[in-house]
Amino acid sequence: MSKKIFLIEDNGFMTERLRERLEDRYQCVVSDAYSVASAKDTWDSERGDFDCIILDLHINPVGLKSDESATITPLFGLKTLDYFYQTKNVSKETINEKTILFSKYINEYKSKRLEYGPFAEVIPKDGDSIERVVKAIGKLLNK
Repeated sequence: MSKKIFLIEDNGFMTERLRERLEDRYQCVVSDAYSVASAKDTWDSERGDFDCIILDLHINPVGLKSDESATITPLFGLKTLDYFYQTKNVSKETINEKTILFSKYINEYKSKRLEYGPFAEVIPKDGDSIERVVKAIGKLLNK
């Protein structure tokens, strides 16, 4: 059975690059979402059954109420985690153990000292970050 990866990223170029690399290297199935609403829909349709989650912290906030987006700007992706944590079939710890935060907003996340982690990996987006994400996923898939 193929491993399943959930990629939550609103940059289409980044999504396609990661999808190609992951499918080629690990022969996995990649499901993707580009907004809070689409992430919730995908999570529900797949019943949270993923081996790994790659989460961009600054995704499209469509699906958030105005009071939710005001409190978490620009880290909208965290609201997907709030939703995932509410599901009864997967614990917060299990979700976090298979989640890679992948964002240019890592410093904002760290400075706010939010109660979400620890995560499998926290990788800032930069010149070689796609390769670091691919390697981190390899570690998770081979546990």
